[in-house]
Amino acid sequence: MSEIVDISAELAKLARVTGLPVSKLEHLAVVGAKDLRAFRYQVIDQLFAYNEGKLKNLAAASKLVPVPIIAKLAPMYFEPKLAAAMAGLVDEDKSVKLMSKLPLDYLTACSPHVDPRKIGGIAAKISPELTAQLAPALVAMDETITIGQFVDFVTPEILEATLPVLDDVSLLKIATYAENKEKLNDIIPLIWGRIPSVFFAASEHGMWSHALNLFTEIKPELRVRLADMAAQMPDTILGSLVRAAHKEHLYGLFLPMTASMSKSALQRFGRVKELQDPEVLTALTQAAHDSQDWVGLLSLGAYLPGESAKYIAGVATTHRKEVVAAALTGDNTLAGALHLSAYASPTVQRAYADAISSLPGPQIDAAVRATVRIGRMPQLLPLVDLMPAAARARVTAAAAALDSDEMKSALVQASEGGHLPAMLNIAAEMPAEARTKVTDVIAANAEDDLLGSNLDEAGQQEVLASLLKVAQGASASTIELLSQQISLLNVESIAPGLLQAADLTGAWDTGLALFNGLQKQAELAGVTIPMNAPEELLKKAQEIAADPSKFIGESVAMAQKVGGVAATLGSKLLGALTKPQKD
Repeated sequence: MSEIVDISAELAKLARVTGLPVSKLEHLAVVGAKDLRAFRYQVIDQLFAYNEGKLKNLAAASKLVPVPIIAKLAPMYFEPKLAAAMAGLVDEDKSVKLMSKLPLDYLTACSPHVDPRKIGGIAAKISPELTAQLAPALVAMDETITIGQFVDFVTPEILEATLPVLDDVSLLKIATYAENKEKLNDIIPLIWGRIPSVFFAASEHGMWSHALNLFTEIKPELRVRLADMAAQMPDTILGSLVRAAHKEHLYGLFLPMTASMSKSALQRFGRVKELQDPEVLTALTQAAHDSQDWVGLLSLGAYLPGESAKYIAGVATTHRKEVVAAALTGDNTLAGALHLSAYASPTVQRAYADAISSLPGPQIDAAVRATVRIGRMPQLLPLVDLMPAAARARVTAAAAALDSDEMKSALVQASEGGHLPAMLNIAAEMPAEARTKVTDVIAANAEDDLLGSNLDEAGQQEVLASLLKVAQGASASTIELLSQQISLLNVESIAPGLLQAADLTGAWDTGLALFNGLQKQAELAGVTIPMNAPEELLKKAQEIAADPSKFIGESVAMAQKVGGVAATLGSKLLGALTKPQKD
């Protein structure tokens, strides 16, 4: 898209050289901006070559004439075009002195006809004071093309003196006409305070293509700051930007801007009303598809409201393998893909899961760690449930490799996002060392509700079942800490829930150890734990507690380690059996 803007600028410059209207040159656009520039240079060189002999004779004669006399005679006897053609042939130091003596109106009239390639060295030596006078005079003549062609040659001192005297509209035009766009990296930092007014000017004068083009021309660190400043503009300006992008087909410039925004800027920009229009979303997605550059769309997609996210997620191209692969390369894009998947239909969610599953293992590993870092674990977990066994195992291995702080973050995110059971199911499939890490994190962070106290009964039961598998082989101190947390759960269902979880998973050793700890916590608090479990389950638990070797085998050592499980629980469970049980 930047190429289109550059082509337009080159056609305008070529029109100046040839004296033809742009409309007569538009058929040349197909050759591209680079070749148009080369052709323009050839035209200039041919025009100069035609009179080169005469011009060199005049330039040689000028060496014999003092500067004050030339300054006086030139405006009377040399038309601006002729003087401009001679400029590159006169001694450089003499030219600099001469320019300071020439009348401003004559200097202004000559400037559009000068070839910057031939007098670049002279331009760099002009005093800042003179350029500060010359620039607004050229603007008054609508000669922003001329200024743009000289941008590459001016010094920082000249820029500092000249930029303040240029209006915002002229700045946008000059940036577009600049021959060497890298010079914008020097200009932008000098006008940070004016950027909001430049955006206002772009909105008011229909120049968003000029403003958006800046994002494709400057270095990344400046691009991020400029994009963030754009996102902080009032809704009316942002709405104008979106409307212009849609009407003028500027999405090829629009997407590099959103690709450069920080998280906070994307949060602000993603809620602009005009962005929620299905026609805009369709065009935006199509532009990303046509350019095969998904960064801008996915980065923005992370912060679109539900209906808009759902709309984009439903577009087939956004959940192809190559798009998801591209999403895994950056935090914002990964957040976007996961956010879109959360609002997608089950069919589309499976497509996302399949796309992730088909990626190389190292990419999946990196994605899991990045997901934790950006706080999007609740959106990844539903996709893991849809993955084939091999991919799920890879995700599990990647999660197992998280350090304790990352593991805590993953568990907290899952809990706060309502997906704690899914996270614990993954943890239950981890190797023993990783399961110990998970158990220790849960035990040490009671304040983070890593046992799902706000879940419904079915969710709570799922958490307990996974917890028993995760906590297999936990130390006595860890069991005690977990028991303390369990004692704060729903008192009516927690005891039978533990027994049901133990029966479902076969992890009777861990279940009875936690049950014993729960009873101890109740005794310390002076309360009674209701035993609303089926009689058959109570009998089974009592038999295991009385002789765990029959059911637990090698895990007897664990039961002994927590102390008195058989003796204590056997009598308590027997007592529970003698009391009437609820249905």
